[in-house]
Amino acid sequence: GSFVGKKADGSNAVISNLTVKDGSTSQYCVGLFGLYRGPLMANLTLKNAVIESGYGRTGSFVGTAGVAATFRNLTSDAKITMTATSAGDKGGWICAGGLFGTSFNATDGTGNLFENCVFTGTIGCKDSTTKMETFGGIVGISEGIATFRNCIVTGDISGATTGVADANGTHGVGGILGAARWTASKAAIVMENCYVSSTLKGYQRVGGFLGALYSTPGNNANKFTDCQFDGMVISNDGDAKAAFLGYQQSNDAKPTFTNCLNTGVASCRSNGSLKMGLVSGNPTATFTNCY
Repeated sequence: GSFVGKKADGSNAVISNLTVKDGSTSQYCVGLFGLYRGPLMANLTLKNAVIESGYGRTGSFVGTAGVAATFRNLTSDAKITMTATSAGDKGGWICAGGLFGTSFNATDGTGNLFENCVFTGTIGCKDSTTKMETFGGIVGISEGIATFRNCIVTGDISGATTGVADANGTHGVGGILGAARWTASKAAIVMENCYVSSTLKGYQRVGGFLGALYSTPGNNANKFTDCQFDGMVISNDGDAKAAFLGYQQSNDAKPTFTNCLNTGVASCRSNGSLKMGLVSGNPTATFTNCY
């Protein structure tokens, strides 16, 4: 269902054994709420949830989240399985996030705020015929502006490993966010004090914090501060993979990393080489006190 224009404070409630299964090609938003456009969702836990989705924007809490909303103190251990075998009619919008499928059309202020959000479940593909790879521990795809603060992801995330349905489209696997794209000439991703210890697997564009950054505005709008990656990044193709940011499309993105720590590992299986970089892609990132 949809939740529009209202606050949803769970008062620390726990929802147990939620099951959502949708294998259709027509459903756009899949989760506890398909669409959420309220000012606040807070203080709620999903326990033992099972989500199976075909071609939708999929998250255990919300399929499509926005606009200029706050999501605070949300925890999920959901097992999320995607089944899409092609890009369908939604192109790069087929995605899954541990909590939210998409952070949508956020263009004002700090955009959508995700604070104290925790994902300890798993995200994966049903079998080898599933060709989707836009997965994130908190959010699958962010369009516009989004801030992630004090978020923790420990659950493993596995995208397609033998090719993706739309290699030229939006795709990426990230510990916090799968992929970021701009809208209305606005885009900014801010991560503060976030921690990832997951194993992240994909065909290409795999990053410890963010899988792929497609946003074009510069001016150091993309900022990562006091974040730690302590997991493993695995890519089955020669494309980008890195401890912090897997793929950076444009020189104009200009992400900055301050006081960020990498204690994890990364590997590329297609050519047997071991590659470990903080950021893969165009070398316009700025690092301060990063190790």
